[in-house]
Amino acid sequence: MEKERVEIEQITFVGAMLMLGITFVLAAAAILSNGLKVLFDLTSNYMRVAVFCFAIYVISFSAYLVIAN
Repeated sequence: MEKERVEIEQITFVGAMLMLGITFVLAAAAILSNGLKVLFDLTSNYMRVAVFCFAIYVISFSAYLVIAN
């Protein structure tokens, strides 16, 4: 039982970090292609996906904190 819990913790943490990384990469790509004005423009596809990935990161990391304790 404990081994399964550790595996779920690790998968949740890795998933959360992956979403955070994708968020940073998409934000950097948006800045490099369109400048800083695109950061707050949610009509841009880059930023829509980045916000979605960040939301998944917040949910995943919160789940990780609950599982870890």
